[in-house]
Amino acid sequence: MTIRMWFGLDVESLRSSGVDVDGLAAQLTSLLAQRYESSTAEGSPDIRLNSELGSTLTRVVAQQTLTRSILTIAALGPIAVAVALVILAARLVVQRREPWLELLHARGLTPAQARRMAVVEGTVLTGPAAVAGHLLAVAVIPGPYPAVAWLTTLFSAAVAVVALGVGAVHAGARRTRTDLSLHASRWRVAGEALAWTATAAATFQLLSRPDDEAAPGVDLLGAATPVLWTLTATLLVLRLYPLPLGILARWTRGRPGLTGFLGAARSLRDPAGGVVPVTTVLLGATLAVMGATLVGTVATGTERATWASTGSHIHLSGPRVLDPMVDELRAVDGVATVARLYEASDNAKVTLGGDERWVRVLLADPELMSVYQPMPGGSPVPAALFEEPALVLGGDLSTTSGRATVVGLGELRVAGGLRVLPGASPGSAWVLADVNRWRDRQPTATTALISVDPDADLREVAAAIAQLVPNSRVTNVADQLAQLRDSPTIDGLSRAFWILSGTAAVLMALSVIGSQLLGGGERRHLAAILRTLGLRPGQLRALAAWEVGPAIALALVVGVGTGIGLAALMLAGLDFRTLTGGGYSPTLHVHWPTLASVVGALLATMTMAVAVTSWSAGRTDLAQELRIGDQR
Repeated sequence: MTIRMWFGLDVESLRSSGVDVDGLAAQLTSLLAQRYESSTAEGSPDIRLNSELGSTLTRVVAQQTLTRSILTIAALGPIAVAVALVILAARLVVQRREPWLELLHARGLTPAQARRMAVVEGTVLTGPAAVAGHLLAVAVIPGPYPAVAWLTTLFSAAVAVVALGVGAVHAGARRTRTDLSLHASRWRVAGEALAWTATAAATFQLLSRPDDEAAPGVDLLGAATPVLWTLTATLLVLRLYPLPLGILARWTRGRPGLTGFLGAARSLRDPAGGVVPVTTVLLGATLAVMGATLVGTVATGTERATWASTGSHIHLSGPRVLDPMVDELRAVDGVATVARLYEASDNAKVTLGGDERWVRVLLADPELMSVYQPMPGGSPVPAALFEEPALVLGGDLSTTSGRATVVGLGELRVAGGLRVLPGASPGSAWVLADVNRWRDRQPTATTALISVDPDADLREVAAAIAQLVPNSRVTNVADQLAQLRDSPTIDGLSRAFWILSGTAAVLMALSVIGSQLLGGGERRHLAAILRTLGLRPGQLRALAAWEVGPAIALALVVGVGTGIGLAALMLAGLDFRTLTGGGYSPTLHVHWPTLASVVGALLATMTMAVAVTSWSAGRTDLAQELRIGDQR
């Protein structure tokens, strides 16, 4: 005997007590695993509990695991750019102190003393700032935070302190350009080989593992593989980007004007204007484009999954859909077409090329083609199904041509194959045929798919149908799609991607400006010399733009391509079906308007950063720079 009872779940109580979904699922599993004794007049049977909440919690846990992995990857872009920005700020501080540090070194200051002095200064400056930032984050986004969150705060302060200490020791040292040389050291070659090997191994493991092997929490393999690919793409660009710059320098050498040739040559020679902008722009652009591509893919996958579940504008199920009911449905204002799905047999024998299989036989009205037409991509059912003696094989039946013999239908041509039949759940093996070709007893239809007129209000039509057929389940594609898109997982993921992309763009601009400020002294000294030779301020601004513009453009192009590739890799390696609300596995879909807006925003931000650095380069004080040069 089965008794169905309803117990409400107090979500607010769970939130206040700090019980997460994983803990609730574990408690429910423990509750359902026990046997409970009872005493009745007929004996003492054991009572076993069952609940439909378990499948919901399992789906929520899978959604949380996937979103945590995706957000971890997306957050690494702004984090990496922020770390580079902190290091740049420390180098700028050391650069401003270089005359003072050189004087102290000349008077006997040891490297250890310089390091301790910089560490103390960095601790005093960055420690309170890091703590204040942590407390501000907790105030803006309240919630339970583990004590380990303070490690991130300490790490951010430690990065600046270490950068200050290292810079103070090497202040005044002779600068070299070995980081841009094509003849790299053995350590660099070994590091790049190790990065490529780790990337290949992680990609193989990610693509070859089953979908159910993802660990709870953050999927470390799924999060590490895109990061490794981003790292290897950055190393490749740093290795190869001097080649197009060299070609550009040789191309501009014989052309009129000095700015193009001199700017490309300085971009090759000056590490402050080359490595940092390329690295930060590529990291930020890669993860911003990957996020935009995944958001577009999930949105499209959600729409396709909703249409596959509903089948048309409106899905009606429950009572037997007889001819009088079909006439009443067609009479509802706004209804365009009504098609029924019949279940003729749940275990019929089909013969395919000498092999026998037991399948479920489904039948459909010829109006099914018109009902499916509003779906994205049109009707998945071939038109030949209703134009000639034919059938469609579905599920695990891989044959899509030839002839098949089905009990109740006879021998028919195979018109095609489908993995899923929209609006139905026929199982793993099924066939679909025209109801007019069924030879056995009259089949039963309990499902009706309804399309509405283009100018009709879908929700009003669905409400009218629900009132017309009270003991039925009526769903419409608009409500189903809105429910999925407004869910905390999908909506929160989209918001997080846009916030992280905007943060990455701002940090990228600051890193470009900071890297140019780092080489500002040498640029101003060169500008003063060139001004004495007749170079105009506008040409100086163009020279500054030439120094960093080609490298940033190359990093943006590679970042866009890498971001789309990483999105495809994540779709192949992670199970995104939990986000689309069903068994539909989304495929890569590049939403070009969204991608164009993201790339346009990045390009506008980088253009603004280059314009700021170029504007400052054109305001060089000629007399002051020449006087400083004489003092040197």
